[in-house]
Amino acid sequence: VGIIVHLIEKLVTELRRAVGGAEEAARHTRADIGLTRKYDLAKEDWRGNFRRSIARCRQEKVDIFIGNHANQNNTLERYRRICGGDKLAFADCEAWDKFLDTCQANLDKVEATDPL
Repeated sequence: VGIIVHLIEKLVTELRRAVGGAEEAARHTRADIGLTRKYDLAKEDWRGNFRRSIARCRQEKVDIFIGNHANQNNTLERYRRICGGDKLAFADCEAWDKFLDTCQANLDKVEATDPL
């Protein structure tokens, strides 16, 4: 939910910049565009919990990682490799760490652009 709110805010800000200039966009707050958090991020520490879950996941040895979304581990390309005879196309002991690196980078971006 927090990431969705963040993305909506970014979109609204970019639209306002395009239409009315950066100064106008800077004057608007979360409440001005009707977006308010229904939870206290600092108190509930969702971001900290996510960061700790990434660290816990890094402790797992994963040889075959299939993401929830096809872009998370190049599922389509790996499928094509299987069709071409590569029986070990999904065996990649580095894919899990790369995915977690992306999760970490995305969290860092959110925290940098939306501090508590």
